[in-house]
Parts: sequence; C-alpha cells; structure tokens
Amino acid sequence: MKPGYPPLSHSIRTLIVICLASAPLLFSKAQALQLSVTASNQLEQIIEQELAQAPRPFFGTILIADHASTQVLINKMASGVSEPVVSEPQYIIGSLSKMITATLVLRAIDQGKLQLNDKVSHYLGDNIHADVTVAGLLSHTSGIRGDAKILTDENAYANKRFQYSNLGYQLLGQLLTAINNRPLAKQVSDFGRQFDLNLHASFGGLKDAQLQNPSLLAGFNEKVAVKPTQTSEDKQLKSDKPNTATYQRSQVESLNFSESELASGFIQTDAASFARFMHLLHTGQLLSSASYQAMTTTYGERKHRWGQLGYGYGVQINKITNGQQLKPIVEYSHSGYVNGFISSSIYYPQSQTSIVILENTSWSLDDISRVFSVHDNIRQQVLQQLIVK
Repeated sequence: MKPGYPPLSHSIRTLIVICLASAPLLFSKAQALQLSVTASNQLEQIIEQELAQAPRPFFGTILIADHASTQVLINKMASGVSEPVVSEPQYIIGSLSKMITATLVLRAIDQGKLQLNDKVSHYLGDNIHADVTVAGLLSHTSGIRGDAKILTDENAYANKRFQYSNLGYQLLGQLLTAINNRPLAKQVSDFGRQFDLNLHASFGGLKDAQLQNPSLLAGFNEKVAVKPTQTSEDKQLKSDKPNTATYQRSQVESLNFSESELASGFIQTDAASFARFMHLLHTGQLLSSASYQAMTTTYGERKHRWGQLGYGYGVQINKITNGQQLKPIVEYSHSGYVNGFISSSIYYPQSQTSIVILENTSWSLDDISRVFSVHDNIRQQVLQQLIVK
C-alpha cells in the first residue's frame, strides 16, 4: 500500500480568492516531479489566457495537484461580487458523487456484505426487475433507463448495453442503506471522517443544506431566451448551435433532493477533498486490488465530448496515445451537472496528477461544449504538458 496524500491541513497550497471573474488571476506554484518548472509556468499562463478568452465567465474553483510530490500546482477560486468568500468553498458535485457511491458499494463487497452478481431485488423487493444486478447498476448496464423505466425481458438489453441512469445509482444508495442498516447520509459522512475528506451529505433543500454547512455556496443558473432541449449531463455531444446569447446568471431559489439522490449527484464537498479522494482511490488505499480492478474495467462505452469513453463502476476510462508516448496515458474521469452546479474530475495514475474543477453556475445546456469549455481546455493543456513517468 502506497503512502497517503497528507491531510488537507498539511498540504502545501495557497488559495487566491478573486472577487471579480474578470480580474487578473493569481496561482500557487510549486516545483513538481511530473510537470517541469517550465511546463508548470506555461500551464499557469495558458489557464489565465483561457479564462480570459472563454465563451462564458468562470465562477468556481480549479485545482491541479501533483500527489507524487504532495504539492498543489494550481488552486484558484473566482467568484461573483455578491457571493460570500470562503477559504474552502463547498459545491454540490453532481455526478462525481457516483464515484463515491461506487466506492462505498465496492467496500461493502470487500467486507463480504454483498456480491457483484447479487440480484438487487433480493434487497429492495420485487418491483426491481429480476435481471438487475449490483454490477449492472454500477456500470449503467442494468437495463434501467434514466427516465425510471425498467425494461422487460421482451425488450431488455440488461447487462449488455450502456445506458446512463441516475435512477440506477439512486437504487445503489438505497441498497447501501439496506445492507448496512444505516442512513446513506451517515455512511457518506462517516466515510469522509475516516479518510479525512470534507464530505457533506445534507439533503432536502439547498437552503437547508447551507444552514448545516455554511461553506456550501449558493447555486446559479443561466437564463436564456430559448428553453434548452438538453436536460442531462449525459448529453455530452457538441452542439451545432452558435453561442450568440449574452449570459445572465440568476440564483437558484428552489433545489430539492432526496437522500437517495445523494448517491447519483448531490454529495457536497470541496475541490481539495475530492482530489484527495481520487488519489486514495487510485493508489489502493480504499479498495481491495480485486475491487479496484473491477471498478476500472470497461463494461460499456458512452458517447462523450472527448470521443468514445469506456465506463467502469462510477468512473470513465480513457487511454490516450500519441507518437511521443511509449505507452498510453491512462485517464479516469467524470463530469457532473445539476441545477446550479457543474463539475469535472480527472486523475492520471501514472503521474499521480489530479484535476478538479467545480462551479456554482449551471450554464445553458443548449451548447454543451460551451458549458464545459473551461474544463475541457484545461484538461487538454494538462495532457499536452504532462510528463508521464
């Protein structure tokens, strides 16, 4: 077992708070093992240019960490003038929550409480189709669609074809409650405390969650003249629609979510905690080797802005090749989109580098490339400058 990333309070990092998104951006810099000093300086400049030239403003946190040298290369926050400044802002992380849920399920398997091929109906009742297994829910190959339709034998492709399903992960949340005889929210919080992760699992409404967690930011969305036709972060293809509208942010007044929805998209945390979580996960400190191998095996493919990506258990899987690399760069990732918040997380295990980008504005889904433009361009720049061991 590899040594862990040091507790957040001991990390070498500097948080620079910018009160206007258009203000000059400052970054914390540190020499790293995988990013040369020159490359790190170039990355800083490129990100500053990217944010200045982006097709929409940025409101959130960008964190790029080199865990091999236990140093944070970049940790910056930009916020609106009307929003309170906090040192470790918390966000609803959207579908990044699925990675945490999958980890909790696999830890339960490591503890002998259930098996991957178990029928979910055994734990949750006969209203769940008999073909639906734990593995199928984890990999989005259960036959349960996102619109809550459970397929029958006559038209099922259960356990065969990838179909992204928030409902499937909500069922995993209910499964965790059943097998552990404890509320899901408490399990998430206990897991966070055990591994020094600042995880919050408030549910009900956003305003109630903010009362319990003052570091949780308010959510904003974008008003547009034409109602978007895309309604899910799963619709990852680039839009042909030009970006002609001027942005207008408005605060989300009502956002309600149940305890089971924590599992699919409503866990709350900060960028540093999620980066630490990914590092612990991908260095063998949370799961057995068998469970980790199962998690990072491709069971289906999803159409994505970046191309065809594999999907394991709560994680996207990509292998990037070019003429300069002797072997592919392995990339584990996920993105998230809920009303008021968007998120991206990426981990490169060969160099132990993580990228976490969290925003408290959900931009219009009529142009998905614009929504994640900052996230995608930062990823591309890190890929270009990353030196793999």
